This record gives sequence, structure tokens and C-alpha cells, in this order.
Amino acid sequence: MSVDSNGVEGNQNSFDPQMSADGRSVVFYSDASNLVPSLTLLVFLFGSVFVHELFHSLVCLAKNCKVERIVLMPIGGVSMTEEMPEKPMDEFQIAIAGPLFNFLVVFLLLALVSAVPALPWPRHLFDGNVDPALVEEALLQYPLFALLWVNLVLGAFNLLIPALPM
Repeated sequence: MSVDSNGVEGNQNSFDPQMSADGRSVVFYSDASNLVPSLTLLVFLFGSVFVHELFHSLVCLAKNCKVERIVLMPIGGVSMTEEMPEKPMDEFQIAIAGPLFNFLVVFLLLALVSAVPALPWPRHLFDGNVDPALVEEALLQYPLFALLWVNLVLGAFNLLIPALPM
């Protein structure tokens, strides 16, 4: 049985067992998955989608449009309004508010990681040799990187493929 350092049972995919130096425990390599990193990524995703939609809604309210509700779905979120604003510039400001939040999070995380080098961060991904498998691994091992990635993808996706209603 594969067990992590906290005693949580994994997916039973461990190999190369060896006795520890003091002879009191067996150590091994393990591909055991843990639910916590996946749930963290999911919470970051839905949390970021919610705040993204909240930013759309706050700008909408500032433009005197009534927001009925925010709906979160597995494919994203929607801020439901009674009517669209009359001025094209108001509509643009409402549309851009969500992605701006996402890119603000990305910027702040990059600034934080630059200012505090001791923070856990997959610096090896930024040396020019990016392997998709390493990105996937980093998303599960580095929570700050996962938050950055989620917000970068949400912001870019929403800018490139805006969806109505907002």
C-alpha cells in the first residue's frame, strides 16, 4: 500500500522499497496520487471564475446596470444582467473587467515570486525548455503556480473568446 508522509493512502503504485538508514522504516518511490493538489486547483479555478465574474458585475453596477445573479458552471461563469449598457464604451469596460482581474493576479504573483525567491515556485519551467508533462506536474506541486496558470488561462480565454450574456 502506498502511503504519503501523513499516512494517507495513495493509489498503490509504489516501487523500489528500501530500508531506511536507521532500520525503523521502509522508504520507496511512489506514483501515489493525492486528492489535495487536485482539489486545490479546482478551488483556485472556481474561486478565480467567481471573482472574475464579480469584477464584471461590479463594473456593470457602476454603469447603472442591474446584475441579477452570478452563475458558476463547470465551463465557466456568467454574470446575468437585466439589460446591456447603451454605450459601447460601457459595454467594453464591463467586458474587460474580468480579464483585467485575472491578469492583475498573474502580475501580482509574478511580482511576489520575484520579490521573495524562497517561495516554492517551478523556476525550472522558465529556462526555455518547457515540457508539457513538467507543467502538469508543477500545477499539482506548486499552489502559487497553479493560481497563476488558472488566472492566465481564464484571462486569455475570456479576452480571445468573449461570451454573452455578461
